[in-house]
Amino acid sequence: MKLLTTIILAMGCSCAFAQTGVLSVTVTDNETKKGIPFAEVKIYKKRTLIQQATCDSLGNYEIVSMRPDTVNVQGEAETHRKNSRKDVVIRENKISFVNVSLNRK
Repeated sequence: MKLLTTIILAMGCSCAFAQTGVLSVTVTDNETKKGIPFAEVKIYKKRTLIQQATCDSLGNYEIVSMRPDTVNVQGEAETHRKNSRKDVVIRENKISFVNVSLNRK
């Protein structure tokens, strides 16, 4: 009986993890097409901020375990104007790649 309970719980846990996707964001300079180091990324659901983070030295940021949904992704940096990608779809068990291109100020 304990073995059956353990198996059922393990299956339930794996199903819960399987219902997420990954959002991979790159913030780039519109002219050079290079990543903007340490740019800020903000993820919005409608008008509500749901996550905020700083990119790495190559302008990349990855959010794992996102629930399938449609979000808006905003990139910004001190030296650039902010810009958004609207209606980015996060799919279950998939990686959604997004490039947010920023113009210099």
